[in-house]
Amino acid sequence: MLPGLFLPRFFFGLKFQRLLFFEYKIIMDVAEKILSHTYNRQYPLPQEKWKSYQEWHNVLMLHWKIPVECISGLLPPGLEPDVADGHAWVSWLSFKVKNLRARYLPSFPSLSSFEQVNFRTYVTHNGRPGIYLLNVEANKLITVLLNRLITGLPYVTHSIERNEGCIKVKGDNKAYSANLVYAFTDTISDKKYLDYWLTERHCLFTFEHNKLYCFHIHHKEWSLTDVIASIYRLKYKAGDYNVSKNKPDKKHFSKKIKVLLWGKTLVSG
Repeated sequence: MLPGLFLPRFFFGLKFQRLLFFEYKIIMDVAEKILSHTYNRQYPLPQEKWKSYQEWHNVLMLHWKIPVECISGLLPPGLEPDVADGHAWVSWLSFKVKNLRARYLPSFPSLSSFEQVNFRTYVTHNGRPGIYLLNVEANKLITVLLNRLITGLPYVTHSIERNEGCIKVKGDNKAYSANLVYAFTDTISDKKYLDYWLTERHCLFTFEHNKLYCFHIHHKEWSLTDVIASIYRLKYKAGDYNVSKNKPDKKHFSKKIKVLLWGKTLVSG
């Protein structure tokens, strides 16, 4: 039996259970296709089973190169700044999460779809590349509370509005905010080293209670397009470095990517 699918009939009717099984079968087929594409990874897939599935839609990525010393002091023990073109990098990502679901459970409309913004940097642990979140925001309180409880990631609730190429982010503490418009242009058919370096990351590090953890991530290779962005306000800082004072050094857009995630793994501590 698959936990979460074959529940007592008094809880879910047989017809509904069949629908759940059909949905589960579709997701497992999708996952199998994702797992068959590993050429974009720098290291092998985890041996354990993946824990959850989600889709990221209309992903806007803005990237800045910054001095390494601006990042070093923000990282927990065990992580080192990853460097490309002689610089550390930070990235601001905005996207809509859809169809979030645990492996053996259905998606729930009120929980499975929400807007998210990540402000991240690039790191290594014992030579393994990954990302470290400097800030992560979602527009639903229940999403923030559950993610904090289950993952330990430092989610905060912010107002995030997206409409026809316009993104507005506003936090209660006014520490983080954004107002910009964008339009994607041509597909990047000839990716450069930096395009891969900034996007093909398959490990998310987090630090809790003096312990370093990792969430493994897998997806097919990103399909990227160039993007034009007019930034009216973007208030985000990496330590003392304020990205709003400089134009992005690189920009990407992706229409959709399907993602598998594994559970939290202790790295050190």
